[in-house]
Amino acid sequence: MRRIKDIFLHWDITIFSAHNKLPSDRDNADYAVVTYTEDDISRLNMPKKELLQRLNGSYDLAMDLSIPFHFINTVITWTQGEQLRIGFFHPRREKLYNFMLRRNIDATLDASYQSLVNYLHSFKKRGA
Repeated sequence: MRRIKDIFLHWDITIFSAHNKLPSDRDNADYAVVTYTEDDISRLNMPKKELLQRLNGSYDLAMDLSIPFHFINTVITWTQGEQLRIGFFHPRREKLYNFMLRRNIDATLDASYQSLVNYLHSFKKRGA
């Protein structure tokens, strides 16, 4: 996350994450974190109203950093990212996201995230 924040210095960034999967660098970061537990998810695997209220509205950019398809992440990305929805390619995400990065199956998780950061950096250079 630090690398993304370095690219977009003046953006307010909020991380949405399962409580047990928080970013390791969050103690030193200047971004907000909204966590959820199983209690925040309905029986239909949808975010409950209280969780959506904690997210506090919509964002210009929503990124789904999960590699495998996670329905709850896709729902949150779709409902909160009004302008730009970014994630890694998965057929179930194809019609919902504006930009998807295909991941090399042999790439490490860090290498996949670095590829995403590189793409974001190239957008920034073009004035995004």
